[in-house]
Amino acid sequence: MRFIELKIDGFGKFTDLNIKFKPGINIIFGRNEAGKSTLHTFLRAMLFGIDQRPGRSGKKALYERLEPWDNPERYKGSLTVKHKGEKYRIERDFSISPKNLRIFRVSDEKEIEDPKKLLKEMLCGLTETGYINTISIGQLGATTEKSMAEEIKRYISNLNTSGSSELNAAAAIEYLNEQKAFINQNYQPDAVKAYAGTIGKIKNLEAILSKPENENKILKYTGERDRLKNEIVELEIRKDELQDSIQKGEKILFENNFKNVAAIENFREEVKHKYDEYIIIKKKAEQKYRKYVPILLIILAAAFSGIALYRSGSSEFLIFGIPAAVLTLISVVMFTFSKKISKKYVIKKKELSDIFSEQLGNEAIDENSCSNLDERLNGFVKLCKAIEESSKEKENIDEQLIKLSRKQNVCQEDIERQQEIRFAVEQNLMQLNALKNQAEELKYIIAENNRIKEKTDAMEIAAEKIMSLSKSIRNSMGIYMNKEAGRLISEITGRAYESIDIDENMSVFLNKNGRMIPVEQVSSGTIDQVYLALRLSAVRLIEGKEDVLPLIFDDSFVLYDDERLRHAISFISSEYKGQILIFTCHHREENALYDEEKGFNLVKLAD
Repeated sequence: MRFIELKIDGFGKFTDLNIKFKPGINIIFGRNEAGKSTLHTFLRAMLFGIDQRPGRSGKKALYERLEPWDNPERYKGSLTVKHKGEKYRIERDFSISPKNLRIFRVSDEKEIEDPKKLLKEMLCGLTETGYINTISIGQLGATTEKSMAEEIKRYISNLNTSGSSELNAAAAIEYLNEQKAFINQNYQPDAVKAYAGTIGKIKNLEAILSKPENENKILKYTGERDRLKNEIVELEIRKDELQDSIQKGEKILFENNFKNVAAIENFREEVKHKYDEYIIIKKKAEQKYRKYVPILLIILAAAFSGIALYRSGSSEFLIFGIPAAVLTLISVVMFTFSKKISKKYVIKKKELSDIFSEQLGNEAIDENSCSNLDERLNGFVKLCKAIEESSKEKENIDEQLIKLSRKQNVCQEDIERQQEIRFAVEQNLMQLNALKNQAEELKYIIAENNRIKEKTDAMEIAAEKIMSLSKSIRNSMGIYMNKEAGRLISEITGRAYESIDIDENMSVFLNKNGRMIPVEQVSSGTIDQVYLALRLSAVRLIEGKEDVLPLIFDDSFVLYDDERLRHAISFISSEYKGQILIFTCHHREENALYDEEKGFNLVKLAD
C-alpha cells in the first residue's frame, strides 16, 4: 500500500488541507505547533478510526481534542492510497461516528461493499497497536541509557515470546495462576444448605403474594377515577354551555318584555284583538256615507229652515221648522259619531304601528305584518321551550354531578387502600427479589464449586500449552531477530557494530570486533539505532512479500548526531523499497538526503 493524497475537511487545527505524497521518501516539515502530530494522527485515524475513551489521568478523549476548532460538523476527510495497482479513496466522517468508514475505487467511483475487509488486507492484517509498534516509528521515550535499554528488552521479550509486541506470554501465565488461586478461594461448603433455606423463604413469599386480595387493581381504579373525572369535566362544560344559553335566551325575552309562553300568547291575543278592532274601525271610518249624509242633512235642514222662516206667519212654520230642527240634530249627532270613529281609528292605528315597529321594525299594518309578527312570536315560544328544556337538562346534570362526585370519592378511597396494599406487596417483592438474587448467587456458587476442579485442570493445561507455544515462537523468532536485526544494526551504524545477539533472558549484546558489549553500556544514540533496527526487522516480519506498507518516522532521529543520521537515512532509503514518511521539525533530514543525492518530496506545513 502507498499513500497518494490526503484531504482534510476539518481535523484539529486543519481546515481544507490537501497534501499529495510521492513514492519513495516524503519529508513533512513543520515547526513546533505547526500540526505534525495532528497530521500524523489523521493518517492513523483514517486507517483505524479514533478512540473515544479518555486518555491517561482522565484527560480528554483524543476524539474530542481533535474536533475542528471552528466547524465541528466538518470533522472528516479522505486518504487516497494505491494497493495492488488500484487506487482507492478511504473516507471517514468522524462527526457521524469515530469509526465511520467508506472506501471507493477511484477508477469508477464504485463504493466497496466490505470496506473493513479491504482495509485489513491493505494493512496486511495489522492492528492499530501493531501499527504503532512497527511501521509508525518514533524515538525511545526513556531518558537514560539504562531505562532505554530496559525498554528495548521489554519490546524484544514481548515480540519473541508471542510473535507480537502487543502480547506477553509470561503475563498470560501469571494471569492464569492468579485466576486459579482466586477460584480455589471461592469454594463455599455451606452453599447447598443456604440455598435450600432461601428456596423455602421464596416459596412462602410467593404463596402470600399469590392471594387474590394482593392483586394489583390500582390501574383499574385509577382508570375509573380518570374516566369519572373526564365525565365530570364534560358535564361541567355542558352545564356552563346550558347556563350561558339560558342567560342569553332570558336576556332576549327580557328585552322583548316576555317572561314565559303565557305572556307571549297573551301578547299574541292582545295584538290579534287590536288588529280585529282596527279592521272594524277602519272599515267604519272609511264608509263614505258618514261624510256626506251629515252634509246632506244639514242642507235639507237649511232648506226646511228657510221655508219655515218664509212661512213664519202661517201655520206651515211648524210643519217646516220641526223637520229642520230634527235634521239638524241628526246631522250633529252623525257628525259627532263620525268624529269619534275617526279618533278611535287613529288611536288603534297608532297602537298597532308602535307594536309592529317595535317587533318588526316596520309600521305597516296588514296581514303580512301580522303573519311576520306571528312567526316572531312563535320564535319566542320556541326560545321559551328551549330555555325550559335547557333548565331541565341543567338540573339533570346537577344530579349527575352529585352522583359522579360521590363515585369519585369512593374510587379515591379504593385507590388509597390499593396503595397501602401495593406498598406491602412491594416490600414483599423487594424481599422476594433479594432472596431470588441470593438464590441465584448461591446457585452460581454451587455450580462454581462443582466446576472448580474442572477449571483449574483446564488452566493448568492452558498454561502448559502457552509455555510450549511460547518456546516454539521464541526459538524461531530468536533466530530471525538475531539474524535480521543484526544485519540491520551493522548497516545503520556504518559497520561500527558487526551484529546483534539476543540471549534467552532477552538481554541485548552488540558485537564489536568480536567483543560482546551489553546495550546498556553504549550511548543513547546507539541504543536508538538498535531500537530502529529492531523496529525495521519487526516491519519485515509482518509485511507480505508483495505488499510493502508506508514506513512512518515521527521525530525518530532526535538522538542521532549528523553522522549517524546520514548513515541511517542512506540505509533506510536504500534498504526499504516502500514509501517512507519522515515527520520532522529540523532540516537535518533534508540535508542528509541532499548529501546522499537521494530524491525526496518535501511537504511544508504552515506555522
